[in-house]
Amino acid sequence: MGSRTTASVADPQAAMATGAQPADNMDFISVDDGGSFAYEPSPQAAAGDFEYAGEAACIVDRQGNNYPLHVHGLGSIMLGPSREKADLPWMRRAWHAAQSREPRRYPLIRREPDSDLDFLGSLFEVLTLLQAAPSAVGSWTVDLDGRDYKVESIQDLNVLLAREGLTVAAVEDPYGHRYRPERHSQHALLPRERHFALYREVGRG
Repeated sequence: MGSRTTASVADPQAAMATGAQPADNMDFISVDDGGSFAYEPSPQAAAGDFEYAGEAACIVDRQGNNYPLHVHGLGSIMLGPSREKADLPWMRRAWHAAQSREPRRYPLIRREPDSDLDFLGSLFEVLTLLQAAPSAVGSWTVDLDGRDYKVESIQDLNVLLAREGLTVAAVEDPYGHRYRPERHSQHALLPRERHFALYREVGRG
């Protein structure tokens, strides 16, 4: 994604608006034209992450509504009203591709629900855990050889496991999903410090 531009929420009185308007308290998932996923905590954040309207493949709310980007005024980008549902089966395939392509960026491997809307809800949780401020989510619980730890973010979790190793009985996220950490490298010849942890779901707490 490019550098941020001036963003505004679409005018509720926009002519011929027939779909849902993005409210200020809504959050979204965006997918750019390169297939990268991002959690967007507001309409302004979603619009401001893009330099031109066609850069977003989709911007989706929690109900599965898709929102277009429009150029407004002197070239600023705004989120327009939703007039269609997102293609959630496409999003599922794009998410698989993103995790395969960038495992370090998307290291949480959840068991996927059969329902597309349940998948979307799970994806909101995953991206919130990876990208939102820790205070907006809650604590992770780590059982490390019988010792319990609380950490505030996946970054803190990575630091803890890098220091203590991966001899972990359980890692539980703030939503109650439990994971088994695995050491991963995209190339067998990479030095140890280039390895990183993936977290594969094993159940619910």
